[in-house]
This record gives sequence, structure tokens and C-alpha cells, in this order.
Amino acid sequence: NHTMYHCDLVRGGGGSPTTAPCQTGGAPSADFIRHEMTEAEAILRAGTGQNPQPYWRPPYGSVNAGVVNAVASVGYTKTFMWDIDTIDWKPVAQGGPSAEQIAAKVIGNAGDGSNVLFHLGGYETLDALHLIVPALREQGYTVTSLSDLLN
Repeated sequence: NHTMYHCDLVRGGGGSPTTAPCQTGGAPSADFIRHEMTEAEAILRAGTGQNPQPYWRPPYGSVNAGVVNAVASVGYTKTFMWDIDTIDWKPVAQGGPSAEQIAAKVIGNAGDGSNVLFHLGGYETLDALHLIVPALREQGYTVTSLSDLLN
């Protein structure tokens, strides 16, 4: 789960789309945070038939004890962060990275246990993966999903 509207759960604001109902002017309430999680969960369950609990990733990596407690109260007890952010959500035309730049960043910074942040439908992601996966395998790494890693 990654929340319904990608709000900054610590500082408020943010959000996607830009019309998202993210609270501004301070930290969102625990009720707001729980609603962000449960609303997204309902869509994930309906679309996949699977339960996303207990795993979640905080939007913007913005997390503190209050957020952790709020999401845990609705079943999300495993918070996952990343150590390499590909910025693949940003198109090249708007200053985002090319596939080659994404690949160079991942290949140059990967280490044992690295968690690389990609987005479904990210710009340049598929082309970058065609470069990344063979290069990491050549370096002796095994590329896997979070689900496979945890099971």
C-alpha cells in the first residue's frame, strides 16, 4: 500500500493528482492517515483479490512514530524504504532522467540488499530495466521482488 492520494503524512500537503484532498498546514491526523490507507487498500483488494497488509511504503519517504502508529492500527506493520530512487516518475521533457541515466544510477549504487524505487508506468523504466538487469546479474547480483525476498 502506498496510500490513496500520496499525501505527505508527516508535514501535510503533497499529493497526486494535484487535486488530492491532502491536509495542509501541518501534520495530518491519525484518522486521515488511516483513511488514506484503508481507501487504497479497498482498491488494491478489489483489483487484485489480494490483501496488501502488512506492507506499505510512505509517500516521499516521509514517516515518523505517529505515522507508523496510525498505519499499524489498520494492519500495516511493515514499512519499506529504498536506498536508490530512480526518479522514473518524471518525464525527460520535464528534466527527468533518461533510461541510460537511470541505469547508471542503479548499477553504480547497488549493493547487497539494495531496494530500488521504481514506479508502475514510470517514464523510461522499462528501457532502463533492460540495461540494469543484465548488468547487475553480470556483477553477481540476484534481482528479485520484495514479495520473493520476504517469502
